[in-house]
Amino acid sequence: MLNFPCLDIARIATSEAVQSKGYGTAMIEKIFEVAHTVNERYITLEALIEHYHWYSKRNFIPLIEEEAIQSNQHGLVFMMADLYDEKLVDLYFDE
Repeated sequence: MLNFPCLDIARIATSEAVQSKGYGTAMIEKIFEVAHTVNERYITLEALIEHYHWYSKRNFIPLIEEEAIQSNQHGLVFMMADLYDEKLVDLYFDE
């Protein structure tokens, strides 16, 4: 894990019956909103390797590139999203 404060997603999933209907994306968007509200810069999670691309499309990157390969022995990839918003910081300091 990281050695600085972050919001960690322990588990997140949707039922197969409602997959591909936007519910997972809506949950991630709400988590991003909460992270902004509580002033967390990073969101971390351990994704199943088969969901790596889904999380990548939602601004998560692997912390260890080698974990992102399909033959990964653990079946998991540790990922993070950085919520740093340079435009927002510039706007804050310009005022």
